[in-house]
Parts: sequence; structure tokens; C-alpha cells
Amino acid sequence: MAAAGTMVAFGPRVAKAQEPATITGRVTNEAGAPVNGVNVVVEGMKLGALTDPSGAYSIVVPAARVTNAPATVTARLIGFRPLSKTVTLSSGRVSLDFTLASAPVTLSEVVVTGAGLTSTREASGNVTNTVKSDLIAKSNEPNVVTALAAKAPNVYVSSQSGEPGASSYISIRGAKTITGTGQPLFVVDGVPIDNSTNSTTGYLGGTATSNRASDINPNDIESVEILKGAAAGAIYGSRAGQGVVLITTKSGRGTPRYSLNSTSTWDDVTHGVPLQTKFGQRRTCTTPGCRATSDSYGPALAAGTQTYDHFGEMFHTGHTYDNQLSASGGTDRQSFYLSAGRTDQNGTIIGPNNFYDRTTFLVKASQKIFNKLTIGGSANYADVRMGAIQKGSNLSGLLLGALRTPPEFNNRNYLNANGYHRSYRYPNPIGASDLTLTRGYDNPFFVVNKNPARGNVNRVFGNVNLNYDALDWLNLRYTLGGDYSTDDRLEALVPSSSSYPSGQMTRADYLNYQIDHNLLATLRHTLTESINGTLTLGQNLNSRSYRQRYSTGYTFIAPEGPFNLGNTITVTPNEYESLVHLESYFGQANLDMFDQLFLSATVRNDGNSTFAQSQRRFWYPKASAAWTFTKATDVFSRFLEYGKARVAYGQTGKEPPVYAIYSGYSFGSTNDEGWGGYLRTIQNSRGGMTSQSRLAQDKIRPERQKELEGGFDFGLLNGLGDFSVTGYNSRSTDVIFDTPRSTSSGYTSQLQNAATISNKGLELSLNLNPVTMENFAWDVGVQWSRNKNVVTSLAGVKHVDIGGAFEGTPGTVEQGYAVGVFRGYDFVRCRYGQSNMVDINGDGTPDDVNAACRAAGAPNGALYIDASGFPNADPNDRVLADPNPKWLSSVRTEFTVFKKWQISGLLDIKKGGDVWNGTKGAL
Repeated sequence: MAAAGTMVAFGPRVAKAQEPATITGRVTNEAGAPVNGVNVVVEGMKLGALTDPSGAYSIVVPAARVTNAPATVTARLIGFRPLSKTVTLSSGRVSLDFTLASAPVTLSEVVVTGAGLTSTREASGNVTNTVKSDLIAKSNEPNVVTALAAKAPNVYVSSQSGEPGASSYISIRGAKTITGTGQPLFVVDGVPIDNSTNSTTGYLGGTATSNRASDINPNDIESVEILKGAAAGAIYGSRAGQGVVLITTKSGRGTPRYSLNSTSTWDDVTHGVPLQTKFGQRRTCTTPGCRATSDSYGPALAAGTQTYDHFGEMFHTGHTYDNQLSASGGTDRQSFYLSAGRTDQNGTIIGPNNFYDRTTFLVKASQKIFNKLTIGGSANYADVRMGAIQKGSNLSGLLLGALRTPPEFNNRNYLNANGYHRSYRYPNPIGASDLTLTRGYDNPFFVVNKNPARGNVNRVFGNVNLNYDALDWLNLRYTLGGDYSTDDRLEALVPSSSSYPSGQMTRADYLNYQIDHNLLATLRHTLTESINGTLTLGQNLNSRSYRQRYSTGYTFIAPEGPFNLGNTITVTPNEYESLVHLESYFGQANLDMFDQLFLSATVRNDGNSTFAQSQRRFWYPKASAAWTFTKATDVFSRFLEYGKARVAYGQTGKEPPVYAIYSGYSFGSTNDEGWGGYLRTIQNSRGGMTSQSRLAQDKIRPERQKELEGGFDFGLLNGLGDFSVTGYNSRSTDVIFDTPRSTSSGYTSQLQNAATISNKGLELSLNLNPVTMENFAWDVGVQWSRNKNVVTSLAGVKHVDIGGAFEGTPGTVEQGYAVGVFRGYDFVRCRYGQSNMVDINGDGTPDDVNAACRAAGAPNGALYIDASGFPNADPNDRVLADPNPKWLSSVRTEFTVFKKWQISGLLDIKKGGDVWNGTKGAL
């Protein structure tokens, strides 16, 4: 009976515990309007819900987890300050409403830190720069890299040209390498992707090509995190030496939403090249078959002679049409996002071969299989088609021929009555034999209409991922990603093109394939009531395959086509393949003390097939600390809502070039480095190879970047805005470059880990919302940054050329100067602070020019003028200019009227940075 009584006594308590708790409420903003898509979660229980368009939410707590104890419920959405409230979890309904305060740039939101890891901005010991989707959309740039310009301090973006689809280059905190592109690693939804730029031609000519990150539809991007320093990028080890760009694509949430967005933009050339219209050609040519002289300036043109604007007539107004369709939605158990995009861009250069067309699709979804397991994935597809124009120091280049044409010659009539190519050097071709004769410089209208350069990219990239909460304190996450692309190219110069008068055609295809495996295990542990920590252990396996095949045909059989290698007499094939394997293990430990002191330590170990066989593995550590000092004292409460001090140290690396540890052979052709043709290894249709000029380096190591950074983040009182200041000191060691070898060895160079580069800088960021009213708001942001780049060691080598130049000033690397400075010849000048010994008296003995300048009171940089009143040519080549900007800045502003209309503007400022004016040099 006692046992039965015991069961009866406990019966009511068991029945009561089986009743669930339901938390309901609404989320509104400061104006009382509902906020859709807010993530409301019960902390520590992995339960949550998203608000619907009315701001309402509902969370059901299972009966087994109803404890009648206090629980913390947090509402969080990017663009608002997170808000937490405490409720008692008891059976039945619990009502809990939230009013979120806006925070245009918050200091406590969740940020992606790389390798599948996230953190709060408050806990980050290194600076984090986030670019939101609205800023990317407002840039109206088809290329996501271009859209990042002026969005973060010390992030410098430049474009290859203004043509549609032209590649963009991004540099983060200055140059840290000599070989390769110096581009950061791009990661989309946790998976590394390819951002290479492949060109089929050299520095003297060719066409614009795209960087592969341009295949991403900017409208699909939720946010971009830029990891600038070695501490932030250490989790990526030997791939993060130039920084990391983390792209998160959009996900669905809330009730289903459908969106159609169409935009049109127009482009015009704002500045032209002024050309003289007073003098004509020195020797004209009017009889059939004659050639005009190349000499400049003949007699003055007779009054009334018609002249032509040879620059302006090559351009018109370009336009871009962009159409985007998307559908999204989600609950606490599932989400989906679907999009289709189409971009049609016609450039400012006239003719049918200046365009960029991109079609994209994105499918992204997640599903909670049961309470502990969620599966998700995404698939991106891009079809990109591009047409470009010949450019550069190229006899068939557009502007070289256009700008050198005498003002009285009409280029529009680029074909004569018989359909033959006419130019100012050869205006009257007479017959079929003229098809294979050079025109000196091609008629620019012939260039834009007759010489195609087309590309067609097909690309698929994405991932599948599993997230499993194995235990309350253990989470497992697995991601398998892939990136596959093909790029088919056609580039042709038809007969009578001055670069190849008999005709030349190149058919090329590029294949990039990458697969990435990432496994994470995260352990959470509460040490005391005020101290808790996490430990993450991970493995990353990555494989990258690249194949390049191209064949060049010479001498067209049928002058008007088709564009098929079978229509050429001689064909030279070329093929290159590479394969890189990476095996990495990493760990990260985080400690949260008293909700104000945050410590983090990371270590990664990389093994790479590009490393020397004698040393296949390298370590990359990181440590950081962040202290929210405003939680420890109220001294600053009169003017600060938030204050944090942070410091971080880390190391990253850069992989050596592929196959640097081997000496191999090359197919195809070898440039003879001068006037004339190529030395080809294929004769009479028989193949051949030539040994490479670079000797193998069996001790090659990855380059290493070591950086210390520190700074402060402030949140101004009453939500007025925030301010951030960061200083850093970075040192790149074991920098790889080609060192000369004695030709008696059979080689001319060998890669060495021999250079050291220093980067020191300061970054400031200020975001304000000075006016916030019911029907009007004003936000403004200002950024300023400076980077000092110096090559501190070059292993005794005087200088290393890193940029080709037919004439003028090549880019070089020289100890004591920034990477990429221009080197060349100049007049004798006053150069205080450096050796300046030149024979200015003509006696064969070097004289101290600076002493003569001081005696004359001349300023630094002034020309030395001799007794005859003329400057003297300096026989010594010197560093002449620096293309690196002295500082960068941007100003962003936005006005919101009646909560619906927005007017925004962005000013991108660059101070300093010399440019070699190739156009002026060509004229």
C-alpha cells in the first residue's frame, strides 16, 4: 500500500511537468513598427523562432525542459542592437515583447571569423570590417571586388580598365609579396573559391579579362567580412598571407517573400585626350598602293580643312541592365533562398565586341532533420559571356592607332570600296596582295569591328553541410564544398592586322577545379558562473586542379573566316596542368571572463605539396585579447555607451609557386625578347620542348607574415554612432623572388626565400547617425587609413623588375623603397638624402650634384641646370616614382525620408600614388 500511495502522491507532479511552456510576443523598432526576421532564442537551450512580418513570434519549450527557473531570451537582427530579457520558464503561456534600438554599425553583432567559426564583434581581439548587403547593392557594380572599394580602411581596389567585365585587383594593408598576384583568399559560405585572372596575351597587348570572383552575383550577398591582419587570418594558415575575404550569401527567414528588382545605369567617358588639330600629316598618300610617312607634324592645315575627333569618335554612352528575381522564407526548422539574375552590360567603346553578359542562379536551403541534426547546402551557377577590345602598346590596339592618326584623316571609312583595310599609313590598298601587308597601326574602327576577343565561362560552386549537436557541450559540423569552372576563349587578328598581317587566331580553354573538406568539433564548458570557454578542433583538406590548353594558328587560309584553327596554315599548341594538395589541422580556444575580458588562441598546421620535401609542414599561431572596459567602470559613462581595448598577434603564410621544387620543360614558343618573331619548338607540325630557364629550388618555404595590431572600439552615448582606431606593424619574411644564376649552369634564375617587407599603418573609422526622427534620419560614415610599405631586405640584389614595359618605367622592387616603385632614367636633379654623384663638368669624374644644388639654394627634386642653361641627362637609372597611395579615405552619407525613400552617396579619396602616363608616352 505504501508503494501504491507513493505512486499516487507523485502522479500530479508528473502530469504537471509534462505541460510545455509557450513564449510569445512581438518585436518592434523604436518607432513602434514591427520588425520581420528577428531571431528570438532561448539562451542555452537551442530553441528559437523568427518573427513574421507583423513582428510576432512563438517558441515552444518542451515539457521535459520546463524547470520553473529563470531563462534568458535574446532578440537579435543585423542592424539592431541585440536585446536580452529574463523570464521564468513555467508551464503555459509567457508573454515577452521586445523593442530593438537601431545600430547602423553595431559593435556586438555576430561576425564570421573563418573556417566555419563565428564570434561576436565584442569578443574579437582583432579589427573586423563588415560590408553589408545594402552597401554592396548601392554600388551598382557587377563585380563584387569593385563593389568593395571605399568600404573598409586600408582596402585598396583598382580596376584593370573601364571595359565591361574587366578584372579588379584588391590589396589589403599593402603589398606583402613579390611573386604572384598578391590577392587575398576568397571564401564563400565557408568554402574557398577561385579568383584568378587568366590572360592569353602579354603585357604589350591583348584584351581585358575578368577575375573569377566577378562570377558571384552581388545581389545574392548578405555580408562580406574582410580579415585584414595575420591574427584574423591565421585560421587559414598558408593561404591567408594577403588577407581573406569572407562572403556570406543570403538565407531565407520568416514568411515567404518574393522580390523582383530591375535597375538601369549609364556610363560615359568623362575625360578625353586632347589632340592637336592644327597640323596635318607630313607626307600624305593619295595614289593607290603608296604609304604615308610615320614622321610627326607636317605643314599647318589649310583653313576650312575638316578635322576629326579621333578620341571621342571611339566612344558612346554605355549602359547596364540588371534584373534580379528571388524567393525566400524560413522557420526555426527550415529555410530556403532561390534567386535568378541577369546582367547585360554594353561598354562605352563602340562596336559589337565590347560587352559583358552574366546569368546566375542560386539555390540555398537548410532543414532540421531532428532537434540535434541540421542539413544544409547551396549551389551557385554562372554563365558569363564577354567581348573585349585589343589595347595596350599594340600595333592592333584601339587607342594607339586612333590617337596617332592625323587630324584630317577620316577613320570611319575603315574599308575601301573593295573591302580592304585602310589606315592613315596605308589609305589606298589596291588588291588581294595587300591583305597580308601591315598598316603600321590598325584603323581603330577596323579593330572594334573585325578583331573579336570572346570568352565564355561556365561555373558551378557550392557546398553541403551537416550540423550535429551531439551533446549539450559538443557540436560537430562538416562542410564539403566544390568549385568547378571552364573558360573558353577566342582571340583573333584577321589578315592585314598590323600585329600579325597574315592573321593569327588563338583558341584557349581553362579549367579550374577545387574541392574542400572541413570538419569541426566545438566543445563548450562553463568553468564558473562568470567564466566559460570553447575549444574548437578542426581538419581541412583542399585540392586544387588547374589546366590550361591553348593553340595559336598563324596565316589565315580564308581571310574572312571562319574562326576555326582549321582555317590557319600553322598551329602551335600549348598545354599546362597543375595540382596542389593541402592538409591542415587547427585548433582554437576562447575564454569569456566576467562578460568583459575575452581571450583567444589559435594554431594551424599546414602540409602542402608546394613545400620542399625536406620540410612539408609549418605552424601558424595567433593570440588575442579584448577587454570591454566600460563594463568594469562607469568613469566613461557620460560620453561612452561602449568601450573596448584589443590587441592581437598572428602569423600567416603564402604558398610557394606550384612546382618550384622541380625543373621542367615547356611546350610552344619562347619569346626572343626583342624585335622579331618567336623561337618555336614546333616545326613542320612536329612537336618539341625546351628546358625551363629557372633552376629547381628543393628548399623552398612558404612566405611568412607576422603582425601585431592593437586598437580601440567605442560606442558613443545614446546610440549616436561608433568609432574605431587600429594600428599595426607587419613584417613579411622569407619572401620569394627570382635571383640570378650563372648561365653556365644552364639556367638564368632560381627562386629564393630572400626578401623582407615591412608594412606599418593606422586605420580610423567613424560612423554616426546624428539625426533620427520619426520621418527623417541621417547616417554618415568616414574612414581614413595609411600604410607605409618598405622593402627592408633583398639579399644583396640591387633591384628586381616585377612589371614588363616595352618603353618607359617598369615596376621594380628595391631595398629601402615600397614594392612596385617606378625605375628609369631622368634628368640630373637635386636628390637630397641619397647618393647623387654624376659627371656634370664633363671631366670624366663624378661630381657631388647635391653640393652644387645646396650652393644654388635649389629645393629637393629641382632640375640641375648647367652653365649653358640646359638640363643634363642622368646616366644612372633611379627610382623615379611610387604608385602606392600615401593615404586612403572615404565619406559615406545616407538620408532616409518617411522610412521609404533613401538618398545616398559615397566619396572615394586617394592621396598620392604616381601613375606612368603611357598614353602621353605613346604620343
